[in-house]
Amino acid sequence: MKCLLAFLCLASLITPAGASAACPPPPPAVRDIRANSYYSDAAGSIIDPALHAQYKRNIDPITDFHRRVLERADAFVATGDIAQARCTIDWLSAWAQGGALLGALINERGNQANYIQKWTLAGLAIASFKVRSQLTPADHALLDPWLKAQAERSLAFWDDARHKRNNHLYWTGLAVAATAAATDDAILWGRARSIYDEALAHIAADGTLEMEMARAGRALHYHNYALMPLAAMAELAHSRHEDWYARGDGRLLRLAEKVTDGVLDPAWFVEQTGKRQELPAEGYLGWSVLLADQPLRNRDKLQALAARGPFFNAQMGGNPALTRQSARNQP
Repeated sequence: MKCLLAFLCLASLITPAGASAACPPPPPAVRDIRANSYYSDAAGSIIDPALHAQYKRNIDPITDFHRRVLERADAFVATGDIAQARCTIDWLSAWAQGGALLGALINERGNQANYIQKWTLAGLAIASFKVRSQLTPADHALLDPWLKAQAERSLAFWDDARHKRNNHLYWTGLAVAATAAATDDAILWGRARSIYDEALAHIAADGTLEMEMARAGRALHYHNYALMPLAAMAELAHSRHEDWYARGDGRLLRLAEKVTDGVLDPAWFVEQTGKRQELPAEGYLGWSVLLADQPLRNRDKLQALAARGPFFNAQMGGNPALTRQSARNQP
């Protein structure tokens, strides 16, 4: 039988390192992604508890793997323990061998399965990037095509012009940028840069995003959520000796200023939307660590946010301070 994906054929020739007590065996690879939207209103601002519970049941095996891989990768960056890097690689390799996340995308409500794919790819690719110094040629031969196949699939979602080019586009950008950084793919890097520049063009002079302002009581939350992948992309650009914080006349900084003000005092967002605002969870504030040394108007406030860390967010690639360390230590 002919192989549909060359890297899956190659996987059969590679014997993974045996699991040890320090590195438990990885869970079975999840090929199909089944997910549902959990909002009950058109603005996407009210979460239906029953739908959210269904969503979590479906995706928990993926999110658990995602989180645990990043915890290992972060442990390697923080301590230099090569065993942690090898465990990260072994887990990623097991899922690559199983063709994980490349099966059917089963959207039960909305496009949530597509969203899960790009969010998961962003984190897994950053994990691979963090342990890149320990990857062997055989590791690259297995992992790189698997990550790239997911990146191409995530990009293909945007071939449909009906999809709103909002924060979801930015998360695709991070997934593609992380894949490019992990695999040293110049073409994917260029596509990520184009998405980043489009995102900057969406940022108004006052630092707002028009489509995220339409999210009623979650307008502040979604401004914060849109900032997360953009800040991570700008940090990954350091690994390629590019300054993305300054691109677009510093529009990313304008967005960061608006979000910083809003997190500390959401009154402006309340006034503009007429709705009480949901504040971002602490784990969603990791972008503040990445922007803490940038020349923001309210830099003192941003540094106060950064001081709340350490932060961990799997979609953003784990601990952002360790992502920063990895990006800035690249040759």
